[in-house]
Amino acid sequence: MTKMNRILLLIFASLISIAAAATENKVDEYRQVRDGITRLGVVYRELSSGYVDEINPDLILRAGIDGMLSKLDPYTVYLDKQEASDFDVMASGKYGGIGVEMGLRGPERELTVMSVFDGYPAAQSGMRVGDVLLQVDSNKTTGWSTGKASTFLRGAPNTPIVVTVRRSGTKESVLRFEMKRAQIEVQEVAYSGIIDDSTGYIRLVRFGHNAKRDLAIAIDSLLSKGMKRCILDLRQNPGGLLNSAIDVSQEFLNGNDLIVSTRGRDSMDVQEFRSFHAPHFTGPMAVLVDEGSASASEIVAGALQDQDRAIILGSRSFGKGLVQTIRRLPGEVSLKMTTAKYYTPSGRLIQKTDYFHGVDSIADVGKKYFSRNGRLMSAHGGITPDVEIAAAKPSAMVTELLRSGHIPAFVNEYLSNLGSNKKQRSVDESMLSKFQDFLKTKGFSVPLEIDAEWIAIKDWLQKKNHATDTSPQLESVGQVIDTERASIWNNNRNELIRLLSIETTAWYEGNRGRYRAAMERDTVVSKATELLKQPQRIRELLATKSAQ
Repeated sequence: MTKMNRILLLIFASLISIAAAATENKVDEYRQVRDGITRLGVVYRELSSGYVDEINPDLILRAGIDGMLSKLDPYTVYLDKQEASDFDVMASGKYGGIGVEMGLRGPERELTVMSVFDGYPAAQSGMRVGDVLLQVDSNKTTGWSTGKASTFLRGAPNTPIVVTVRRSGTKESVLRFEMKRAQIEVQEVAYSGIIDDSTGYIRLVRFGHNAKRDLAIAIDSLLSKGMKRCILDLRQNPGGLLNSAIDVSQEFLNGNDLIVSTRGRDSMDVQEFRSFHAPHFTGPMAVLVDEGSASASEIVAGALQDQDRAIILGSRSFGKGLVQTIRRLPGEVSLKMTTAKYYTPSGRLIQKTDYFHGVDSIADVGKKYFSRNGRLMSAHGGITPDVEIAAAKPSAMVTELLRSGHIPAFVNEYLSNLGSNKKQRSVDESMLSKFQDFLKTKGFSVPLEIDAEWIAIKDWLQKKNHATDTSPQLESVGQVIDTERASIWNNNRNELIRLLSIETTAWYEGNRGRYRAAMERDTVVSKATELLKQPQRIRELLATKSAQ
């Protein structure tokens, strides 16, 4: 036997040994699964025959599945019929419905119309932003979530539906709308427009089936209006389809540029996704991200950053670098399962939290990653902006107003009372004053750190019969507190006007108007606009530099 033959024999024997070990391990795994299913069946049999109350099989089954999946990452989930249907809407870009967007508003968390889509049944029937959903057909909506509302509002196109709402105004009224559902096309671009003579702005809110189409339409429209620079706003965009992220990236990258790569459990299972056509827009770009930008948003931002194609502004993104695949199961249900991790062109893993080993981060430690121009990139999970701009934190008063839903409730009531012949597009002193009066009727006061203690002191004095004796002192302290409340109100005046203006615009124009009004008063957008007008500064930011 030659030396080469002996080497080949040893290699062959090693491969057989490895294969046998793998087979044995797989057999052990199958045996464990079989034994586990047997134990599960025994437990259920004992419960169904001996538990003190009747067992709901579907409830127990769902709990068992959810319990099993809870040991994995939070994105591997079991989807029931409705949840699977929601994913189908994102994947197909269309659904049967009436053309409204619902939200929970106010202290009572009432189902409220946030936007009415032009040209669809709800708008044609006369439904308005601010209408509170009371009933769908014969089904009352008390306690419903937005998801449950969608279940009843959606249906096959051309099927009849009756929607009952409560509308605010001088006199609240209950209105009943009869209509037929239509096929609704999902809009992925919430707003696009020209900020100044040549800076375009595009707000992409999700990565569904229509993302590429809507983005291309927005780019063409803005180019026709003279766009030379572009701001792509991905803030609060939770992501969506991997293919849509690739399609969106291709609108700005050169042909054959690497966009993202994915790696599965098998180290050899690596897929690369590249741009395969010329870019739709080639001018200077800024991409806006924040802690609500995740998944597909991070794929796009990471690709444009690593390829030195755009300046990233805002705050560090969420850090979700896991790819999910939908597996259809019997009974119109599905399993959404994490099957891979994704990596930016420089090789950075964007996933921040390690759900698999119980540690805070799975970002690679000690490795260095470089952009196309040789910039040393931050690799700490998520996308770290080139220009970090901390999001403004609302004051305690504004936070409470946003939580309570008093702002949209007031705007809805105030504008409804104006009547159809009068419109108010801007917030004046009269409107601001009426807002204060409205808040008083709702029992709202500017929150202070001392509020709890102040109430406790007055209650204690009342119980001890000292309230009368100390009334001058109480009145004096009360005046100081009232002065402080007035000061806080004045300090937040500009922010209140901004929020009232956004909601006023939304009342007339729906969510598109809401995004436009918010953009016009957005400091991050303003800074991005100014930066794009400074070519030298952009070159400096995209040049080789030290680690962040």
